[in-house]
Amino acid sequence: MPQPTQDDGSSGLHKFSCVLCHKRKVKCDRLEPCGYCARHNDTCVYEAPPPPKRRKKEAKSSHADLLARLQRAEDQLRQVVAPGQFDQLSSAVGSPANASTPKSAASTPALQSAVIAKHDTPRGRLIASGNSTRYLDSNLWVTLDNELQNPDAVLRDTGIGAGDAQYVGSDDDGDVDHAAGMLLSTNGISDQELAELFPTVAQQNVLWQVYIDNVHYLTMILHRPGFQKVVDTARTKGILSLSKPNVALIFSTFFIAAASLSNAQCETKLRQTRKKLLKQLRAGTRHALVRASFTRSTDLVTLQAFVQFLICMRNGMDSQTLWILSGVAFRIAQRMGMHRADVDSNLPPFEIEMRRRLWHQLMILDFTSSELAGCSPNYSAAIIDPEGRSPLNLNEEDLKEDMKEFPPEREGATDMIFCRLRYEFRSFFALIHRSRSSFKPSLGPIFEAGFNRITEDSFSMEEKNKFVDELENKLQNNYLRFCDPINRLHNITGIAARAAVAGMRLRVHHPRHYLESGREPPQEIRDLCFALSMKILKYDIMCHSQKELQGYIWHVRVYFQWYGLGIESAHSMALIFKLGTLLFSY
Repeated sequence: MPQPTQDDGSSGLHKFSCVLCHKRKVKCDRLEPCGYCARHNDTCVYEAPPPPKRRKKEAKSSHADLLARLQRAEDQLRQVVAPGQFDQLSSAVGSPANASTPKSAASTPALQSAVIAKHDTPRGRLIASGNSTRYLDSNLWVTLDNELQNPDAVLRDTGIGAGDAQYVGSDDDGDVDHAAGMLLSTNGISDQELAELFPTVAQQNVLWQVYIDNVHYLTMILHRPGFQKVVDTARTKGILSLSKPNVALIFSTFFIAAASLSNAQCETKLRQTRKKLLKQLRAGTRHALVRASFTRSTDLVTLQAFVQFLICMRNGMDSQTLWILSGVAFRIAQRMGMHRADVDSNLPPFEIEMRRRLWHQLMILDFTSSELAGCSPNYSAAIIDPEGRSPLNLNEEDLKEDMKEFPPEREGATDMIFCRLRYEFRSFFALIHRSRSSFKPSLGPIFEAGFNRITEDSFSMEEKNKFVDELENKLQNNYLRFCDPINRLHNITGIAARAAVAGMRLRVHHPRHYLESGREPPQEIRDLCFALSMKILKYDIMCHSQKELQGYIWHVRVYFQWYGLGIESAHSMALIFKLGTLLFSY
């Protein structure tokens, strides 16, 4: 039994609480007897508490154990690395038998940044470092990884670039995981606090017109005449008079509208700094989405708000988070049956059309976010229904909320021209992916989702060019010949189509395909790729330099074709430098 403690000679107090005070968790004055025991006529006993248990120290791995683990790792590495690559890696790392100390083996950079590629799936690449791994099967990241001196950097958490953070607003208040908070819950706010985040009446009028001018015809997620009623109600009766889905949608609408403005435009038109306004509207949109239970909702309006929020955040959210959240939107849409055309036959024609528009926008968002995150797009569900129809070629006034049947499609340019052009590319990639999945003879491997690595010997260059030519002719006949360059929407449509086709040709003929197979690309191929690269850069500069297209820059920034900067041409380095300097001046 522990011995009672002695009094502290200097103060007359015991060093510990008495047994009863400690047991009852009350404060003990440590007198003899203590006040608590004296008041209750209890026996006051002081006992020293048992000593704290010693923590078990983790046993250090012996040198032999470390070498055994290293040998097992090498054996596993041999199974997945292509023949010939392991010898190069092994020579850089060293054999377990020759390892002098655990420190030298563990600290070898080549081992920490081992790039593992399965020989039976050459298009994918697994990057491993310690306990972290990341699989890349997007052409953009795989080709960049081939050229990285330090692949370990790919494993680091992707942050938001300074320019992009400034573009749509970043969390400079310490709430770094703001997007994750949307899924794992956020600190709820009252309805009144949410209403205080909503713009003033004067700002609402400006933001709604900005949305129509800069955003609406690039996305066509909303039906403008119908949503005008929601905007009018919010302006006259207040935002709390709206349903929860409509609150989320109007917040996301004003958020993306504000993001399309420059700093000077915000201060001139809205009398508020852009940074402060974006932070306010971003927070309001997030809280409104959580308030509408967007992860559990099957409401079309709620999903419209979520997708619109993600489209706006493409420039201000790290690529990994955007990819995850776009996957959430994808699953919500699947739950609502948007990927099947045969399940919506009982819905009103107006709702069917709006569902189609939203589904196609979501597929484009998934494609973009997947490529930036280093993964193939989620086309497995997108192509379940090969008969799924694209949205109709209509003007705004052709759609009525109470219509009983679909209106006849128009021929030529309509309000949908830009969106239908983008749908054409999405359908093209889905068709190629489906052709490849069914093992039919096709050019599918060339344009597999994300433009994965091309097998040079599979098809002749004539076949590849013919395939791109067919798509280019289709775009010319169905869209470009109807474009009026004076119309800003038609102007951006023409530029986007020509830049995209040039980008496809560049990827088909890229010199890297020759170098990967150990061959030198012919000079005519180098010259062709350089010309295509310059064409792509000039199209991008054209968008930034034309005053009437400034309202679309928020969208143009997302689709900059970075691989166009990687083409070398010794006799034109001055031109590359000049165009690059001009491009990055915007």
